[in-house]
Amino acid sequence: MKTGTRSKKKKNAVPQLVSFRLFLINTPIMTTENIDLCCWVNGKKKKKARKNRNAYHPILASYFFSFKGDGAINRQYNYIQAKHFKLLKTLRGHSSEISSVRFSADGRKIISSSIDTTIRIWDLLSTEVIQTIDGNFKRIHYAEFSPNGNTIVMCSADKIIRLLDAKSAMEVMKLEGHLDLVWNVKFSSDGKNIVSSSYDRTIRIWDVSSGKEIKQLVGHKSDICSVQFSPNGQMIVSSSMDAMIILWNAKSGEKIKEFIGHSSTVSCAKFSPDGKFLVSCSDDNTIRLWHIESGKEWRKIEGHFGYVNDVTYFPDGRIIVSCSDDQTIRLWDVNTGMEVQLLDDHTDWVACVDVSPDGSTIVSGCHDKTIRIWG
Repeated sequence: MKTGTRSKKKKNAVPQLVSFRLFLINTPIMTTENIDLCCWVNGKKKKKARKNRNAYHPILASYFFSFKGDGAINRQYNYIQAKHFKLLKTLRGHSSEISSVRFSADGRKIISSSIDTTIRIWDLLSTEVIQTIDGNFKRIHYAEFSPNGNTIVMCSADKIIRLLDAKSAMEVMKLEGHLDLVWNVKFSSDGKNIVSSSYDRTIRIWDVSSGKEIKQLVGHKSDICSVQFSPNGQMIVSSSMDAMIILWNAKSGEKIKEFIGHSSTVSCAKFSPDGKFLVSCSDDNTIRLWHIESGKEWRKIEGHFGYVNDVTYFPDGRIIVSCSDDQTIRLWDVNTGMEVQLLDDHTDWVACVDVSPDGSTIVSGCHDKTIRIWG
């Protein structure tokens, strides 16, 4: 409890009990729950919290109080409700560091890529490997399923983007045009387009059905680390080693605005589920939230003690999860910027993290060659 300046307590002062009730509304990953909070204003009794033990998820809340000498209380409280995550399983199989992990759209599978030049598909329920894809690729930087789950897109150090059939693992198409290694690639939400980023300092938009390059976006001054389509497919966000984030019009290819604030490489930038905000992470050890319409930095989050390598929103948009060179995964309340949970079972720097579509599971990939599932 954070207290402000209070007048000196009189010896005969009678402790005042202040109590109030919060009622939390049901949301996709939350449950309705009542909680009573009480504290002594002038006494020494600690605050108590009683919650419904039948609730599925516990309360994680932050409260900010200031007290007046007469016992009156000014309170501003922000609250979230989130699952408390614990390590469920450690997956082993890759022979080198993990470069990406992603859930399928139905949340039943995980796809991982590694510097060992292989892709593995895992069944979430059994945590067994369904398929190992080894096509004599060079170092693989990223792989993900298409929205319908039928296709895999991957990119690697050989400058080529490949589309693979998700069942047979056979190569369907090559997308060629980048002049240097391709670092990141993403499907649009309708699966019709792909956007890619490269160390050649370009972003390219591709038509999935024909494999043709539709548009080339140029504007960054250094290698481009990440790209993503907005939820409605109308915008693209990119991040770069030039410490900048750029928002683009996906149709025209024109630059909409730049977001400046990080002091080092921006490892990734992603849209919020509603498309109104961006979250970014950087080698400056910070996470930042940006308001798209105003172009302003909305919140700066500090807490990691090393480069922050990946960050993503939970489906409800109220929590973000990040991973870092400090070997930790951290969950943060978007509204307050406060850390709500620390996951620290990895033994080396954590490269990537993703959240299942229902928000119940986290998957992380690490330089220690392992993938860990949290639930």
